[in-house]
Amino acid sequence: MALTYIPLYSTTLGSTSNDITFSNLDQTYTDLICIVTGKGVYTSSTFIALMLRFNGDSGSNYSNQEFYSVDYSSSLATQATTQTAAITWLAGDTAMDNSISSAKFEIHDYAATNKWKSGIGRAASFESDTTNGIDVSHWTWRNTAAITSLTFRNPDSSSGFFVGTIFDIYGIKRA
Repeated sequence: MALTYIPLYSTTLGSTSNDITFSNLDQTYTDLICIVTGKGVYTSSTFIALMLRFNGDSGSNYSNQEFYSVDYSSSLATQATTQTAAITWLAGDTAMDNSISSAKFEIHDYAATNKWKSGIGRAASFESDTTNGIDVSHWTWRNTAAITSLTFRNPDSSSGFFVGTIFDIYGIKRA
């Protein structure tokens, strides 16, 4: 079955921003594919968690599990009840000047109203001459509402995403 990505939304940041919201999502697709390319402002780490909130829901309705590897050392992290979905991560501003991350994740059956929503994310990042990382994550939003808005968040509320960070959202229809 051939799947085609239909471009729905795209924005390139012209200024640093902490929250990026896409509202009134087209409900005619089965799945969404989101691609974020850029960097986050987070001075205490070379990586930032790329967080996502659905329909403005700030309740403890999200679960996350991720496997990541940085410089040949791997770890597993699990959060059973959180207020945002930890989708994956991006390079932080302590990374090299020209380094960026690319993160891609799927939101399955986002328009359905009879099931919780879930998805898979993955990212790769080159932080420095000696620090590289990969991340694979799974998340669940424990809500049966159709997803009508997405808010990308940087966990450091005093900063945000760097100028030039690109957010692309595509729709996929099953045959």
